[in-house]
Amino acid sequence: MEENWYVIQVVSGQEEKMAALCRKVLPEPERTEVYVPYAERRFKKDGLWQREDRVLFGGYFFLITDQILEVYEALRKIQEFKRILKSDEEPARLLPEEISVIQSITSNKHRVRISRGIQYGKRTVILSGPLKGLEGKIVKVNRSKDTATLKLTIMGRDISAEVGLHLLG
Repeated sequence: MEENWYVIQVVSGQEEKMAALCRKVLPEPERTEVYVPYAERRFKKDGLWQREDRVLFGGYFFLITDQILEVYEALRKIQEFKRILKSDEEPARLLPEEISVIQSITSNKHRVRISRGIQYGKRTVILSGPLKGLEGKIVKVNRSKDTATLKLTIMGRDISAEVGLHLLG
């Protein structure tokens, strides 16, 4: 299967529900991968650190398919379906460099694991995890929430994604 990636826009908070509906109406499910990427995060509850997964790109999920027109027709039958991001009236494919960044930060389970790093003044250095080598994409670090906000380009637009970042020291 040729890897053509597409972005589906849905109502924020409905990503998993819509991805499941999409899987049900696929004309040939074996030729299409549907997934919602997640970011693993840490949070404190009752003084103890817990882990949870949160949707990485709120309001969006991804399709990897070689039959987008057939899939698009099937999706249009879903009442809650919002839209596939387009370019010149055609469903727009993600660019190879956009796919590469998404693949570099997500695991084979489409999940961004928590990275570990240190800060020197305003400079953040990632010691381990999927953000290693992507320090230039970090636009904000929230030490109290153990998160980093990344600026990524998807479909030619700059979007923010909050991921887990545990700062040492």
